Amino acid sequence: MPIPVTNGESYIVGSSTEEIGLLYTWNIDLDDWEIKTPEYGFSLLETDDTKRLGIVKKLTDPDYFITNGIKTFRDIVFIKGLRVVIETLYGPDNTFDLIEMSPRLKADMSLYTSQYEINKSVSLEGT
Repeated sequence: MPIPVTNGESYIVGSSTEEIGLLYTWNIDLDDWEIKTPEYGFSLLETDDTKRLGIVKKLTDPDYFITNGIKTFRDIVFIKGLRVVIETLYGPDNTFDLIEMSPRLKADMSLYTSQYEINKSVSLEGT
């Protein structure tokens, strides 16, 4: 393992298509690595918190592991369905109209990008 720099620094070690691997997390209070089995999955966030969200790094041929004959992807989770339950509608004869519900995939495109340029101007109205 590398020499840890910050508390909470983590690495997955020993992962392959046959093994889930182990999650090593540096605990500064213990001055040692905590070792756990990683859990891959999906979590619902109500805000756009890009620091906590995982970012897909391999868009083609994603990493996975197989346990008991079931293929589990490390960066991607398939959503098989969504259920919306409306508990309360205020006012008589109100309807619920679902306009759009779409999951977002955040990806690191740096491997596929040779260069880019942003050319925008900013102006204030009324000045």
